[in-house]
Amino acid sequence: LKVDEDGNGLAGAVIGLFRPDCEEFTAENALMTTESLEDGSFSFSSVPCNDFIVREIAQPTGFVLCEESFPVTVTEDGQVIEIQITNEFIRGNLSLTKYDADFPENKLSGAEFEVYRDTNDNQQLDDEDELLGMMEETLAGVYEMKDVLYGGVLVKEKTAPEGFVLDENAYYTFIDTDGATYEIENEAGKGFLNQAQRGSLKIVKTTDDGKVEGFAFRVTGAGGYEETFTTDANGEIFIENLRIGEYVITEMENEASKGYKIADPVTVTLVADETLTVNVHNDKITVDVPKTGDDTNLALWIGLMALGVTGVGVTGLVYLKGKKSKKAKNNVQ
Repeated sequence: LKVDEDGNGLAGAVIGLFRPDCEEFTAENALMTTESLEDGSFSFSSVPCNDFIVREIAQPTGFVLCEESFPVTVTEDGQVIEIQITNEFIRGNLSLTKYDADFPENKLSGAEFEVYRDTNDNQQLDDEDELLGMMEETLAGVYEMKDVLYGGVLVKEKTAPEGFVLDENAYYTFIDTDGATYEIENEAGKGFLNQAQRGSLKIVKTTDDGKVEGFAFRVTGAGGYEETFTTDANGEIFIENLRIGEYVITEMENEASKGYKIADPVTVTLVADETLTVNVHNDKITVDVPKTGDDTNLALWIGLMALGVTGVGVTGLVYLKGKKSKKAKNNVQ
């Protein structure tokens, strides 16, 4: 009887009857060969009395060849010898390493992958396919499923890592070698790449006097991004396809910004599929310079001048008065 691991009969196995000293078990070296039926049964008829070896030559599709030898001895006429040969299922492993498409050295954690049996053998994911389970993240960015049975399977990303675009495709592979590991890639030779989610940034410049062109801004942020831009004739800067995340917008001093107060840096968070607008206003620098003919404090100046004149007069009066008193005193003497 030829059976699988679960005890079910297996058809299509080729079994040979060999001399006991045989070392190479092939169809050419066999004394007799037979093939198992649908119920797994097989037989050799009219075998003479002697010692023999029964050995599987070819296994059924999807199973591992049984390399066990079964010694038998026929000692009497009409003797029936029963043998059960078991085949193990072919099992393979699935492996997937997930990378940031912009920075391939960065592995991405937090994804979820579903594995389906390609039930109808059309190599496409559809409603007829059976969900086998989820891949396990065994290391950061490394996902695996072990002991997947022989046949076609499809791997589908269910959840992308935070900040990255979900890959909507299903990837097919066929497991046909026991113990082999099958690497699932969405870009051949590079692994399973995910694109970062992206948004756009718009900077709008305004000033006290309406000058807006030529002002410079440095934009730094997600993924080590750093670029410098200048405003156009409308006072605008538009940056597309930026990775989502936090950015710092810093106004730079240049020829256009002379005479204006430089704005403080602005920190913003860019979200997916949206345009974030940042308005930056510059105040004109003003300097107070006294002007000829300015009568703003005229009364104050007149008062101070009058006070000065009065002081001179008092001083003179005291002096003259003192001098006269001295002369009168001399006359009395």
